[in-house]
Amino acid sequence: EFLKYSLLEGEDSKVPLSREIKTINHYFDIEKVRFGNQLIIEYHIDPQTENFLIPVFLIHPLIENAVKHGMKTSPFPLKISLTTIMKEKNLWIEITNSGKWIERNPVDDIARTGLQNTQKRLNLAYPKDHMIEILKNEDSVCIRIIIDTNTN
Repeated sequence: EFLKYSLLEGEDSKVPLSREIKTINHYFDIEKVRFGNQLIIEYHIDPQTENFLIPVFLIHPLIENAVKHGMKTSPFPLKISLTTIMKEKNLWIEITNSGKWIERNPVDDIARTGLQNTQKRLNLAYPKDHMIEILKNEDSVCIRIIIDTNTN
């Protein structure tokens, strides 16, 4: 299932948010085999958001980052939360993980590939109608994507 979904990427296609979440769930199934009880996943999905079309693999790189960097900075178990909600006419997608933000040397900017890929996909799909926020807290990191649904 995960492989089939990855083949859509080259098509510059959009998929319902629910499809992206299903693929993320498959990814977490793989990671749970790897990390066992050291990884806890929570979903808070507003049913109103499920049919909104998003670019293929918009959220997935951020989920991978949450696992990769969260495992380095979080006390165990690592907790990752995926939340979607409609606020007024905006789709909010939040990926939150326990742990801390890792500051990088500008030379190491290649390490921010997941965030950069997400930004590029948003720029192509919703040129002026989106925003990404990075919320760095003492014990968690949240990446928030806000998309104006009038452009979909």
